[in-house]
Amino acid sequence: MSSEILPNGQEKAMYLQRPSSGRSQDVGHILAKTFRELFTRDAIDSETIRNLNVSRGGDDPYHDRYVESLQKVNEEHERRMAEVAMLERHIMQAQARAMSADEREFSRVSSGHKHYRELGLPPARSHFRECIDSELLRKHKLLTPEDFSTEEPPPVPAPQESRIPSYAMDTQNSMLIRRSYDDLIKSPGPTLRDSGETLHLSQDKDLDDLDPDGIPKQPQLNPAFRNDLWRDQLNPEQREINRKDLENLQARANYLKNPRYVPPSAQGGGRMLIKAQKREAKKIGVKPNPEKYAKKDPSVVFIASPPIISFTEFQVGHVYEATLELKNVTTAMRQCRVIPPRTSYFSVGLGMFPGEHGLVAPGMSCQYTIRFIPDCLGDFEDEIKVQTQSSTPMVIKIEAARPPPVLSLPSSIDIGQCLVGGIRAAHIKVQNTGGAGKFAILPHSTWPTTNFKSATKTGVVSQPPFEIRPSVFDLGRGHSTLLEVIFAPPSVHTYLQTVTFVCDNCQVKHFTLKGEGQTAGVELSEVDGGTSEPRSGEMCDVAAQHLIRFHNLNPFTYMQKKMMIKNTINVALPYHWKIIKPCLIPTDPEKPDETSLPQDRILDIDSAFSIDPQSGVLPPRGESEFQLTFAPPEIADFHSVLHLILQEVPEARPSSNRPSRPGTAESGVSDISEIEMPSSAPVLHDVTALEIEVKGQSEAFKVLLSPYAIQVPGKVLVGTSVRKQFQMINNSISSAVFQWDRAYTDFIMQVEPPMGEIEAGSSILMSMDLTSDIPGDIDHTLLCHIENLDQPLSLNVQATIKGPEVAIDNPDINFGLVRLGDKSTQEITIRNTCQIMAKWWLQESPEYQSKQGKIEFNPVNGVLRPLETKKIIATFDPQSCQSMRSIIDLYVQDGNQSHIAARGEVQVSDACLLSSHLSLEDVYVDVPVNQTVTIYNKTLLDTDFRWGQLDGEDASRCSVTVAPKSGHLAPREKYDIHLTFTSHHQGKIGDVRLPCYVDGMSHPLCLALSAEVKGLQVSYSPPQHDSVDGELLLDFGEIVLLGETPKRTVYISNNTAIAASYNITVERFSARPPSPPEQDKGSMPNKTQRKSAILLRTPNLANPMSKTAARAHADMCSMMLKEGLGAAFVVQSASGVLKPFSEEIIEVTAFSDMWGSYTDILVSKVGHLDEVKIPIKITVSGCPLKFQMASTSTDTKPVLRFGTHVSGVNSIDRQMRVNNPSPYDVRVDWEIFNRDSEDKQLLDFIVSFGNSFPLKDKTGKEIVPKEEGPIHAMRLPTDLIPNSPDSSLPSRHLTTLTRAPTIDKTSYTSVFIRQHEGRQLEDPFVISPQQVVVPARGTAQISIRFTPLTFEDHRECDSYALGYLTLDPDKKRTKAVDDKVERIQGYSMEPLHLDITAHVKPALLLIECSDDEGMRFRSAVSDLMVNGKILDEPSMKMSSATLSNTTETPLTFRLVTQPPFILKGLDPATQSMCQQTDFNTLTPQHNFEVVVGFCTSLDLLAHCNSSSNEGQGQTEGQGSN
Repeated sequence: MSSEILPNGQEKAMYLQRPSSGRSQDVGHILAKTFRELFTRDAIDSETIRNLNVSRGGDDPYHDRYVESLQKVNEEHERRMAEVAMLERHIMQAQARAMSADEREFSRVSSGHKHYRELGLPPARSHFRECIDSELLRKHKLLTPEDFSTEEPPPVPAPQESRIPSYAMDTQNSMLIRRSYDDLIKSPGPTLRDSGETLHLSQDKDLDDLDPDGIPKQPQLNPAFRNDLWRDQLNPEQREINRKDLENLQARANYLKNPRYVPPSAQGGGRMLIKAQKREAKKIGVKPNPEKYAKKDPSVVFIASPPIISFTEFQVGHVYEATLELKNVTTAMRQCRVIPPRTSYFSVGLGMFPGEHGLVAPGMSCQYTIRFIPDCLGDFEDEIKVQTQSSTPMVIKIEAARPPPVLSLPSSIDIGQCLVGGIRAAHIKVQNTGGAGKFAILPHSTWPTTNFKSATKTGVVSQPPFEIRPSVFDLGRGHSTLLEVIFAPPSVHTYLQTVTFVCDNCQVKHFTLKGEGQTAGVELSEVDGGTSEPRSGEMCDVAAQHLIRFHNLNPFTYMQKKMMIKNTINVALPYHWKIIKPCLIPTDPEKPDETSLPQDRILDIDSAFSIDPQSGVLPPRGESEFQLTFAPPEIADFHSVLHLILQEVPEARPSSNRPSRPGTAESGVSDISEIEMPSSAPVLHDVTALEIEVKGQSEAFKVLLSPYAIQVPGKVLVGTSVRKQFQMINNSISSAVFQWDRAYTDFIMQVEPPMGEIEAGSSILMSMDLTSDIPGDIDHTLLCHIENLDQPLSLNVQATIKGPEVAIDNPDINFGLVRLGDKSTQEITIRNTCQIMAKWWLQESPEYQSKQGKIEFNPVNGVLRPLETKKIIATFDPQSCQSMRSIIDLYVQDGNQSHIAARGEVQVSDACLLSSHLSLEDVYVDVPVNQTVTIYNKTLLDTDFRWGQLDGEDASRCSVTVAPKSGHLAPREKYDIHLTFTSHHQGKIGDVRLPCYVDGMSHPLCLALSAEVKGLQVSYSPPQHDSVDGELLLDFGEIVLLGETPKRTVYISNNTAIAASYNITVERFSARPPSPPEQDKGSMPNKTQRKSAILLRTPNLANPMSKTAARAHADMCSMMLKEGLGAAFVVQSASGVLKPFSEEIIEVTAFSDMWGSYTDILVSKVGHLDEVKIPIKITVSGCPLKFQMASTSTDTKPVLRFGTHVSGVNSIDRQMRVNNPSPYDVRVDWEIFNRDSEDKQLLDFIVSFGNSFPLKDKTGKEIVPKEEGPIHAMRLPTDLIPNSPDSSLPSRHLTTLTRAPTIDKTSYTSVFIRQHEGRQLEDPFVISPQQVVVPARGTAQISIRFTPLTFEDHRECDSYALGYLTLDPDKKRTKAVDDKVERIQGYSMEPLHLDITAHVKPALLLIECSDDEGMRFRSAVSDLMVNGKILDEPSMKMSSATLSNTTETPLTFRLVTQPPFILKGLDPATQSMCQQTDFNTLTPQHNFEVVVGFCTSLDLLAHCNSSSNEGQGQTEGQGSN
């Protein structure tokens, strides 16, 4: 990620934290995230803005612009907040007025109705729309009620019937007679017909005849008249006839009208397809409200598509068409009529209807063609009215308007300023962002015009002093063009002209051209130090407008002043400067205007003044900066005049003599009615706009030395530098440049710095350096030259010089102990104590020189630099053993002499061994033995030694390593030598010698070695329980269950110091643990391998490679037993290195998947020793077969549960899968035993003749094997064919490998005793097949059948099955392990055990009678008599009961009864009566209704004395599957 680089002192903007409150209206965090650095977090209040506005007006223009912009933003904020407050106040007032109007309307509606609020009617219509100003909301971009509420137009009240005239009104008598007649004919109270008629009261006085509930009051009749009313009443028959006639008349009036003729405003006539019809629930007891059911006109009868017909792209003279589609959205056929537009530009064609007679079916549409013929490109508007059965016609607007062109041209075009008499051309880019159009530019005075061609034929629009070209142009959408406007002002005025832009779509717009004429003018606005006024009597230039005076300067220095020239007009002015010699005329302060101006001026070529830049352009209304420089070349007074020349200033044209209109001079706007454009190019010339007089004076430098002479105290060594300091003071006006001379005669004298510049009014510290090689006195004067100064400065120096001195730092020279024949060296240090060069030499004193030794010096002589120290090597070469004493002399040229003593002792070297004979103990073959030998130096001389090669008779039988092989002996040092002795042969070593050679000795030192060498010895120690009579045996035990992995250990001990490799193998039942996958040591596991390794640690359902610990152990066992031998022995640490005097633990793990007694041999090979064989014995017991249901758990006993069944049902079969994980096919013979709690037997005594479980066929018969024929050729078994027929035996136990005589398999008898647990039976469980062979590593299926016996009570069935295992004769053994394993089978083997349970319950049906007393019949003999006669048919009394099957097994039953009871047939189709029904099956958890009848007959009367129990129905039930 690239980091953003910010300027110094700025930090990256940070995001603001989101407000914690969900109701906070602070959006600062959103603005900070969006605008980052542009967002200002600190809000600026109005008080801060007022303070900034008060403090504005300084020198910083940016601050003024910032405050002005901030003030505009604040004013806009206050204006918007005022608008928001106004809108909020208006909405609140509208809500208050609408709420008040709603309350009044609700009070009016609910008046007179006591329980109106409890009816749950909707509220009255809201008045909020009439109280709110929608135009005000729409103006401020707010939602109006019209945006979210589509309210239909207010309904038009139905026409009222005319008022009944007075002569047609009912009188009191007529009303009483009619009401009485209605009361007699119909109901006492008046009712309204269902046809929707409404009672209308034509007079206010009729209201008095109504009670408060709206029912007409009953008139008070005369009692006498009431008594005579019965005479006028009709008889009942005639009244019924009249009622039927009235109903027929009423029925004829209730016909259904054609919905097409029902107006939309009528009830039921406003149904629409686009709006769901709401049905109101019918209310009883509530008076209908006529106003509520008054239907309004539907808002839409026909829908127009499109709702507005618009034409956007059109040309003059073309005809354009559009299709108007009117769709009927009501539920009835409607007619429509289209009224054509009012204008002639639009017309309507004949309509196309989907049917005849101009009818439009519901959901269908009719189409009209609208034609548009424009005569110009302007905008057209019209409308079409569609009259339907609705009360108001539908209005469809027609619009024709091209997209108007939009030009990016301001209403006022400001050309800017131009010099009077000049011409300025401006190019204005005009871009059209709207529709395409053609434009023509006309003078405002010529508009409107009748002929565009004559007005624009020249291509130029001339409005003096302006000209515009081109006058006609085309612009498409997004295109742009350039307009050229030429402005030529004749005088200094502001000119305004109006031009007219005419577009081809009849749009006209006026634009104003503005320009200003100005004359050139400049002024001096600012200068450093300000301008000066001439002194009285001072000579000044007569034409200069300003005087600039410079301070006095030294020659060849300069001074600059910044000068600001301001352009007083808005036109850029090119310029250049001229330096003129002044025209000097003395000024008179009293008469300054009487001087005359010179005509010809002379350029000042050698002026000391210059200005930069020399030429350029003065920006409009801007200031330009100039640098005025004064650089005097000599000591004098300098005076010049600077002329600012404006280049190419146009000459003003002669103005018209006509007077201007009044008021034009005040407004600054000229009367341009008589101005003409220039016919020729303007005349240009240069004008001197500004003259500035400059003066300056130059004076000499003033430089001094302090002090002006230097005297060095004391004496100075030859070649030594002396430095003395002094000051140089500059009292001049400007800085001075200096340079010193140097002296190089017999001495060196110079000044630092030798040259430089010193500022005005300041001083500089200098130093004088003096160096001399000749002793003596020095007196010399140094000169300093000042630039632009005639006379140099002088400095006098005096000093005295002396010679060098050398000294010896050593007190004496001691050569120490020196070996005869060697040389000894020592260092002599000499030092030059002075700062000059010193020449020296060394020599031994002549009186001490002798033949006993010689002392040499290196170097013998030389030169010492000032203060230099030098070391000289003195070498002593002795000639004999002696004590040396001598004197050495040091001589210095032109200096002092020094002496030093020398001495030394000369001897020879001598060393010995502290022990010359080593006797080594505990030495083994090829095992190194370390010893230490010490060598001693008996002298004070150091010497070197080295060891030689072995010598002696036993030197070839061993090897010796010495460390170090050579070395150095310090004086009197005892040096330890590390010796490593290695013997390669076993036995005694005595004659071995090792020589040591010492430098300086004539004979070597000898070391004698002797040792007794031993060989490798290994011992095996088993655990205590594995040893039998002292012999090693790995016995895993007599009882090892299948699947167990017992372990045994063997300890191998190395009793020597010899390391040896070992290898342990198993002869027959061997297996190897799996080796890990190979992987490069240097490579790291990738991401997938690391993930897989992590997933393998724990079982993970998401990873199929994950394994549990039990699963991983099972896979390990199967891998070890993959050879199929039944058992395997795995040796842990099967190979390795047996370290010296160490003990290795060898762990042997046994794996098994087949029972039997296994024997094997563990072979151990250590180094070159003979192999050691250790017997292995293990007896594996257990059944290898497992049921599938119990394969996942070893502790769970397999149990087969058949559940609960009804006695007598069909047999139930269960399939069981038997798994055989062993490598052999196993034959299983099944026997089933039933447990009986009352069985007291303890043991089972089993006698078997021959094979206990012989091989059987599918029918269960024993298969007798064929007897072998006589063998004519007999031979003993060989090692090559160990399992040949000659060496195999038919018996179970194999003891020898010799051929035995054939024995009849059925001739021997076997006896077995086992614990008695149950009796062998075949009911109720049966296993088939009883003999099954389970293949190796495979499975077999067995079927167990349970037959529920018939019991009268509940019965538990508890049994178990035993499967006896037998191996086939040809698969008991394999060739590789025929003599290593023995297996038992049959009764001797632990059988496969399976528990079987079931529960049997009797078949019972639950009978529930309909009566609580049960099926109790009560009958009388009188039931056989009818009207005193005895019937031949018997009397029948019926009773029902419900039979329910509450078991889980379908039950089959039949019903049987005895007379006088009878059963109703169970078949619903026949419903016959019988004494015995057929068998029927009742499914579990279902019931059945049984109807039993009691028959009372004459035959029954004969048995009236019989028992009451006779004749009761009996029911037999039998259940079957």
